[in-house]
Parts: sequence; structure tokens; C-alpha cells
Amino acid sequence: MGIDLVCGMIVDEKAPPAKTSHQGTDYYFCAVYCKEAFEKEPQRFIEGVKKWGEAVDPVCGMNIEIPHAAAMSVYQGQFVYFCNVSCKEKFDVSPEKLLRREKEVIGRAIDPVCKMEVDAKKASAKLRHMGNTYYFFAPACKRAFDEDPAKYTGTGRYEMAGHDSHKM
Repeated sequence: MGIDLVCGMIVDEKAPPAKTSHQGTDYYFCAVYCKEAFEKEPQRFIEGVKKWGEAVDPVCGMNIEIPHAAAMSVYQGQFVYFCNVSCKEKFDVSPEKLLRREKEVIGRAIDPVCKMEVDAKKASAKLRHMGNTYYFFAPACKRAFDEDPAKYTGTGRYEMAGHDSHKM
């Protein structure tokens, strides 16, 4: 696995969506857009050391580590990251509507155990698991999650109120 130097997403080097070579080194990209950006200024991306951090999926509000994002769109020159392809597809249909909604979603999450809405800043607990951040309404919810994460992520799937199941 490699990291797309333009957007920070993890790319399967065996089957990359886009690939190029520069000075004898192969580089892999999540999309043709990133490959083209790299080819215009390769040294900028090769020399630029980045910490990718997190993004918020504007469709569902899930916090995502950028390298673990399942999909990405470019909207008005900005990278927008998604927890799954379904969220990307919804965004691509109506980005303006969803970006307005994103301001309302940021800072809120759904506890995966009790399904209560949680203010991320006031959550009783927070946990990083498989590239996602989960917020908990009560300490008992986090303990239950810690005992059996697969139970609450659906053995590789995560359901959040208001949108489709997510593959993790």
C-alpha cells in the first residue's frame, strides 16, 4: 500500500486508479485528478512532508483519517473526503446542499452503542478504531464497544442514523 502524495489517501499499488513515474520512481494515485496535479509540480509533492490528519464526511458527519478515506471528490478546487463510496455519490449529486448541511453536522456524532446523538466536544469518551473516530454518550457505551467492536461496527459494517451502511 502506498500514499497518494497529492491528497493523502492510501492507494493499492497493485491496482492503483492512476500511476506515473518520475525520475525512475513510481507514484500511485487515487484518481487521475491527483496524478495530473502531481505531474504539473512533482517536486512540490515529493518534498512536501505532510501529516494528513482528519476530515469530516459532509454527508454523514463521520470523522475520517484522510489516508483511510474510502473515496474523495474535488469540489471548487478542494478535496472532500468520504467514509464510503455511497456518501461520495450522494455528495456528487448535490454538493452545495450537503456543504451547507456540513456546518450543522460538524461537532455531532452518533454513539455506535446506544445510538444517541453526542456533541463531540462533550462526549464522555472518544476512540479511534479502524481509521474512524467514535464518540460515546456514556462510559458504559465505550466499555461495551471495547469488549466487542465488531458487534457495533457490524463485523466490518457501520450503520449511522440517516444514511446507508458503511464498509470499514
